[in-house]
Amino acid sequence: PGVITPNPTQPSTTSFPTNLPSASPTTMLAPVSSREERFDALVNSLTNSGVTAVSALVSPDGTQTPQLRALNWLLDEDPLALMESSTNVPKVRLHQRYIA
Repeated sequence: PGVITPNPTQPSTTSFPTNLPSASPTTMLAPVSSREERFDALVNSLTNSGVTAVSALVSPDGTQTPQLRALNWLLDEDPLALMESSTNVPKVRLHQRYIA
């Protein structure tokens, strides 16, 4: 076939978006202020995404499970401070950090 030359008098019929997204991706954890809110947001994110089960965070005898220790480490000791209230981090980064 021949070369197709664009016609400046005809609008483009491409199916590609022409505008930038107006909203933030929904794959981010919303910034929250208190530790309790950050804890709840992280637990919800990890359990809703299937990364961990709620039952893995609680032991029958009340001792901390390795999963709960990892969660607390993310909240309190992580040198990258991904759970700080001013940080907007993709969920996948938190999930990777939790697993590692």
